[in-house]
Amino acid sequence: MHEVFAPSPQPGPARTIALALAALAAIAGLFVALAILGRGHDITATDLSIADGVRSLAPGDGAASVMRVLTHLGATDVALPLCLLVAYVLARIGDRSALLGLVGAYAATQAIVTLVKVIVERARPDSAEALAQAGGYAFPSGHSATAVVTYGALALIAARHLGPGARNAAIAAAVALAVLVGITRVYLGVHYPSDVLAGWLLGGLVLAVVWRLAVRAPAA
Repeated sequence: MHEVFAPSPQPGPARTIALALAALAAIAGLFVALAILGRGHDITATDLSIADGVRSLAPGDGAASVMRVLTHLGATDVALPLCLLVAYVLARIGDRSALLGLVGAYAATQAIVTLVKVIVERARPDSAEALAQAGGYAFPSGHSATAVVTYGALALIAARHLGPGARNAAIAAAVALAVLVGITRVYLGVHYPSDVLAGWLLGGLVLAVVWRLAVRAPAA
């Protein structure tokens, strides 16, 4: 007889992640609301000084080449196939809640980021100084939001299915990858730091809400 895999109740690390993501919700809502009200055109001196500081950390063509590669960790061509692969595995083992959380959070993030970009209409930094090409509006950073949702969801899934050591490693990796992707966007000159912060917050908000709804959904 075919057995459907039933994950154990959500362990402590998963609850910790969920609470941390939920704590970002109020900040994300306020931050995005202010950007929408101000139409996102005000670039602060803090934005510019942070961007200059990030670029000064690793100058040179070699560092720029590495950043161009690493930034794809938050791109659709990497994140989407990864999510689809994990979704397939979750479907095979019968973890419907995690499957809904992963797919729902990823899809919702792409839709919300696109909507906010159109509403805010913030132009990207000067393309003459950029080290990579990027089209569309800047706020919020889609790469940063996608990284938070993709790797955050994978960490939550790991917390459901793996042992303590692997769970902790997955959580640390998720945080590191999300931060890294955001840094590459600023370094390459395609986003302001506030774009990246908004992407992180939006991704965290969407993941927290969708994951919470998914794990509470009744079993089929």
